[in-house]
Amino acid sequence: MRPSDVVNLRFQNIDFQAKRIMINQVKTTEFLSLPLLEIVELALEDYIAQVRKAENNSDCIFLTAFAPYRPLSRAEISTIIKFAIRKSGVEIKWALCIACFLGQFNGKRWTSL
Repeated sequence: MRPSDVVNLRFQNIDFQAKRIMINQVKTTEFLSLPLLEIVELALEDYIAQVRKAENNSDCIFLTAFAPYRPLSRAEISTIIKFAIRKSGVEIKWALCIACFLGQFNGKRWTSL
């Protein structure tokens, strides 16, 4: 999923019963159905229960942490991803775009590391 897809993720895109994430990709407009891995499901449930403000009635899943609550931007999502990558200790060449790096984990590009 691209940052723009994460930004647009809504509750109706996640089927916890069928363990699927289903979206229309922003860049390509193509339908994408992904398995909802247990680790992702648990992280989402924890985020929704512990972090996301219950009083907000937005159908967007990922919101800013402080009022006024609003959906995160693509840039904010990219920053969060970069922070998580740095924290993990994985070394990459930051001149590469984040999309190229993320592609490494879905088997499309392994040569960029």
